[in-house]
Amino acid sequence: MIWTWLKEAFANLPGCDDDIFKGLWLKRRLRFGNQAPDQIDEYSARLVCAALRHCTRLFVVLSDSQASRPSLLFATALIRSWYDSRIQQSGEDGCIRQKILYFGSAIGVRTQLSQVRIEGKAWELNLSEVFQQQNIGKKQQNVGKGKKTKKFSEAQPITLPEVITIYSPVDPVFAIEQHNPQWIAIDCSDAESLRWLEPLLKYSLEKQIPILAWGQNPLSECAGKFAEYGQVFTWSSQPMLEIARPSQPECKLQLYLYPDKTTQIQPVVLEGASANKLSISLREANRLLASTFEIASGRFAKDAIRVHWKYLRALESLSVPLEFYETEATSFWGLKSLKQLSDECEHFREACNHNIVNLAARLEQVHAFLEVVAEHIKNAGSPLWQALCDLVVKEPPVGEARFIVFISRARKQLFLLALLARHNRTEEDLYAVRTWVFSLDEFQKLKCQHELSLSLREPLNFLAIDKTLRWHPIFVGLPSPLLTPKLLSVLSQQNIDFLLYGHQTLALARQVTQWAKRLSPNISDMATLLSQLSGLEVPQELPLIPPRLNLNELSGLDAGNITKPRSIGIKPLWQPEDPVSEIARLLESEQALMEDGLGIEVQFQEDSEMGIALEQESWCESAIEIHFEHDWHVCFAPDDMINVIVTGAKGQQVDKRYIRVLKPNDRVIAIPDQRRQSLYDLILSQVHGHPTIELHLALIRRWQQDLELAYRRWRLLGVRNLDELLWQMQRRGSTLTHPMTLRGWLSGNILCPEDADDLRRLAEILEMNFVQSHYQKIDRAAKRLRGLHRSLARRLNSWIEEQVSDSIRGKYDDVIDSELGITFDDFRNSLLILQIKKVQPIIGLFLRSNLGKFERISSE
Repeated sequence: MIWTWLKEAFANLPGCDDDIFKGLWLKRRLRFGNQAPDQIDEYSARLVCAALRHCTRLFVVLSDSQASRPSLLFATALIRSWYDSRIQQSGEDGCIRQKILYFGSAIGVRTQLSQVRIEGKAWELNLSEVFQQQNIGKKQQNVGKGKKTKKFSEAQPITLPEVITIYSPVDPVFAIEQHNPQWIAIDCSDAESLRWLEPLLKYSLEKQIPILAWGQNPLSECAGKFAEYGQVFTWSSQPMLEIARPSQPECKLQLYLYPDKTTQIQPVVLEGASANKLSISLREANRLLASTFEIASGRFAKDAIRVHWKYLRALESLSVPLEFYETEATSFWGLKSLKQLSDECEHFREACNHNIVNLAARLEQVHAFLEVVAEHIKNAGSPLWQALCDLVVKEPPVGEARFIVFISRARKQLFLLALLARHNRTEEDLYAVRTWVFSLDEFQKLKCQHELSLSLREPLNFLAIDKTLRWHPIFVGLPSPLLTPKLLSVLSQQNIDFLLYGHQTLALARQVTQWAKRLSPNISDMATLLSQLSGLEVPQELPLIPPRLNLNELSGLDAGNITKPRSIGIKPLWQPEDPVSEIARLLESEQALMEDGLGIEVQFQEDSEMGIALEQESWCESAIEIHFEHDWHVCFAPDDMINVIVTGAKGQQVDKRYIRVLKPNDRVIAIPDQRRQSLYDLILSQVHGHPTIELHLALIRRWQQDLELAYRRWRLLGVRNLDELLWQMQRRGSTLTHPMTLRGWLSGNILCPEDADDLRRLAEILEMNFVQSHYQKIDRAAKRLRGLHRSLARRLNSWIEEQVSDSIRGKYDDVIDSELGITFDDFRNSLLILQIKKVQPIIGLFLRSNLGKFERISSE
């Protein structure tokens, strides 16, 4: 029996049979706060101990996002490493001082590891000192209020390895060469992808450096990339799984690896004369556009194709009346009207006529089909809009909560606004029929926000959802393949519907196959890994484990007369497509991801006091290519901005400047991982996962979303604009003098009003109940984020002074935020000071979404 063999293999793993491991895990002396570890933690600990003994590279995909799991795993590896080195060698103080490099995507490991304790009968030891390289065995520590601990051991002091934390490094190879670590830890957390992961893995493989990595998202690209350089062990992430408690000795591994429930994926196809006609035209446009890659080569040709993909996807996902979309879309970040998209397509086709005639002819055919689709929707309406309108007003089955999930926040907000304008129904009205509307990002954060609200004295009721209800998401449209890492929260539900046109069903079937592969543990790979680590032979017969996802037969939904979906008895079997179509899908997916702004957590920017720019075209007629020292180069739009080092009254400082004013020998602070060179984005990318900061961001997001929707609802009630809103604010005592400030709040370019009372005034005028109740908390959240930014900016200026004067210290451990334990060193590895060698204007059409990407050309 495979499960018996797996249990025996875990028991025989090396590094798990001595007193140190037995004391930590079998006697349950390792604790995370007041929480006792469970058997998944113990099995994971056995894996990392064995991986260290074999000096191999191992990635553990954890079963959930509990903060205790990575902390206990990392703590076990540190203690195992210390103990093994102590036995093998001895230094002056009786042990070898090791260096461990910890690479992470988000700050927080210090806080988490400080909660890990080793409890004894008369002593208690805390692991947070590994970051200061202190001899914690010779130091008395107080853990908890009024509790005094004894010395752990003066005869045999514990000097745990020194952990050097590096977050989002520009050059991970340099960090490894500089510190020469005994082994490397990589915390992928829930990151969708990590640019620096592959070069790190490649170099560590060449140098045979052991790596222990972990993450919580099996759909992430990180696990797939790691599998090319090491081994991956995946625990089941089935949310319905009932994990046996540690007190139950007969716990079966089958519960942790074999999901007892399967997610049922239901394709719901829009039917009716209108929907079928649209599907035929859209299918032809898809086919023709995919075939253009046969004759496309070079940046310009691919940009021209991407613009047409964008127009096609906008028509496919149109879920509001066309005339309403044309009026309101430009008011939402990341959306453009269909006319704007059509004009941009025409602009690129005209340019193709002068350069790539055969491509222009093919794109003309594509555009003809798309114009037929747009004209039909204009005259007959959008089938998606009709279907959604009928769905959201009907009650779901008893005991079920219906969640309508849109690909982006802008599309969700636009739908709610159209629902209000056409049917006089608000988002709150939908709650009465147990229906909630989310963007994909919001659905991801739903559970996290609920847990965080419990930490407040007055819990924030972001959404009043009965905990006893079954969640049933309905995803609007077909998600892009590049959105796969964001789908874990959706695919973890018991049932999920995808509302589609008929031509999209085969693409959904293909994606379901890929999702199931990543979500379902591979029993063969798992047995092979455990066999290599334990020395036991793999059983000859391995059971076939059904996939985590099941694609049901198609059900049809008459978009002209919605009643109830009916089964049409067709299984959407996936058929392989030609390579051209596969390449096309990848490129259109990249554009779909960019157009919706899904990579940006919160749309605010306060790096400078520049005025708020109006919405830009998606293309520009020229670009500026900049060559830096050390073989870095990048192309920017002329009106993009970057952090430039200037000499001011206080010495070397950072100032935001337009790209078009740069010249050779200027020095800049570059953030290679970010297209938008913003210090705020850098901060958010690394602290967003911290519980305290996540709560602040949740408050800011909620205030910005409420403002956006409430203002547009307020406008529908009469002839109202920003001037009228400013006048009403001033009547209530506001000192604001210009409506551009209000525009900054609406666009998200200004984080929050400086005056908390302006929040309250705005909430009263626009009837934002949540903001009115929690405006003081929102104000404190904004002040905290501003404080982080200002602290980082001050330390950044000091760092620049040191670089210029060559008075560089060994470490940059100035504290940016004492509560979070954040130092400047946590950000420094993500920054580069680069001197400009050459500035070269380039003429031609450029997609803005493809500019601003730093690249490095090897000098070899």
